[in-house]
Amino acid sequence: MREIRKFNAALLAKWRWRYISEEKGRWKELLDSKYGPEVQIPVKLQSWWWRDLLKVCREGEGEGWFHKEIGWKLGCGDKIRLWEDVWIGNCNLKTLFPKLYSLSLNQGHKVGEVGVWEESGWCWRLRWRREIFEWEFALVQELDVLITTTTILKEEKDVQVWGTRRKGASQSIMLTSVCQNKEEALNMMSLSRCGR
Repeated sequence: MREIRKFNAALLAKWRWRYISEEKGRWKELLDSKYGPEVQIPVKLQSWWWRDLLKVCREGEGEGWFHKEIGWKLGCGDKIRLWEDVWIGNCNLKTLFPKLYSLSLNQGHKVGEVGVWEESGWCWRLRWRREIFEWEFALVQELDVLITTTTILKEEKDVQVWGTRRKGASQSIMLTSVCQNKEEALNMMSLSRCGR
């Protein structure tokens, strides 16, 4: 028999995944108008379902387990933030290169905003707050090698993907297995609110 708390957490995480991965839908428009990123609604005015959804994914308390399990597949760079999102490997560039992040004028910028298309292809245009010191050149070269080995696809949109560290498993299986390892998130939920 399934453990109802874990199953409920997996279902809530699946809703969160649908919310961020589906671009259109009446249900999404409704949620965006009520809870979207621009709307900062007090917790007491949020529905029980929305609160549980955020709790199970540990949102609002820094980076939760849910966000550690998602990443991006690079297209044209229209949605992926260069430094802050996971789009190369299993870690964001901000964490890999903290010194360069602190020097960057491109913080918060999308990948597509940090370069230009030329006849020869995509050319990166990283900008820095000051001149790079000689001892920092090795870091800049390492970053350059990392980002220039990725391919930007002019005609495709960026897409969020589940399980940047786990390839090949289905979303529902991975959501359930992740939820089974997240007892602390499950303890925060109230089963009496599941149906609301």
